[in-house]
Amino acid sequence: MSFDKNGFLGKEVNDTVTKIHLKYTDLITFLKTLNKFSHEIQNRLTIDIKNSQEVICATLFIKTLSTFQAFLLISERGMKSQAEMLLRGLIESLFILVASSKSKDFVREYANQDLLQRKNIYNRHMNSSDKALHEMFKNEMGKNL
Repeated sequence: MSFDKNGFLGKEVNDTVTKIHLKYTDLITFLKTLNKFSHEIQNRLTIDIKNSQEVICATLFIKTLSTFQAFLLISERGMKSQAEMLLRGLIESLFILVASSKSKDFVREYANQDLLQRKNIYNRHMNSSDKALHEMFKNEMGKNL
């Protein structure tokens, strides 16, 4: 099958992966070493589930590591714009992770920001004239606020 029929999901993308691995051997080796090191750190984490800062930081670390892996997988297939989107998300997660690790106040604000956004969405839809939407949000979101 040709690339035109299956795009990046076809076997033909393997040629692209091989070319990218040959061109960027040192970089890919470094990134895979960094991934292995990060997994070693993740596997050694001990988290006090009663400590919101530790829970948030561990969650962000795992999210960042998964995004890093997705970035590498997508990059080696030559999907440049999708890799750039993942990289932006990765950098954003890193900023939040670092800020969270340094400040309990930031963690509190970060957690409250999510709750505030959910409440705003909930209130907006509760004030909607669409009765079906109103009921859906009342049943699904209301119990989580």
